[in-house]
Amino acid sequence: MGRHRNDPRGLVNILIIAVGVALALGLVVVGGTALVSSMKSEAVGPSESDPGSSASMSASIEGKRTVYATIKFVKKVDVFAAGPGNSPVYWRGQFGKGDEREVLWPDVDVTIGDSAAVQVKVDGKAIELPSGKITISFVKGSAKARSVES
Repeated sequence: MGRHRNDPRGLVNILIIAVGVALALGLVVVGGTALVSSMKSEAVGPSESDPGSSASMSASIEGKRTVYATIKFVKKVDVFAAGPGNSPVYWRGQFGKGDEREVLWPDVDVTIGDSAAVQVKVDGKAIELPSGKITISFVKGSAKARSVES
């Protein structure tokens, strides 16, 4: 039998694989550490002074809030409220008799299944609503109601 020699290319391949495994482990450790530290830190969001920020539009912000309108429900009705463009949906679902919601966003469209089911007040004054399914558009806090074709 012949003498067996070590293949130098085999050692290089093993070294490359070992370095790759070490790098992968390092990335997992760094990523895990970053994830854990981000979960422990407080969330950073837009400042409250930015009028277009989602933080200033949230009902959960304590302190001074601007209420653009109040919607009181006198019977059960479907409601959908969302901001313009690709903004979040604020309300979706059915509201029943006695429910009341405040419009806290300056630019929002509120679609109501039956205008007879709601009373809407802007700056404390009731606004006239067309009959049937309606959309009330608030633009910079000013309200305009229009009928919606079903």
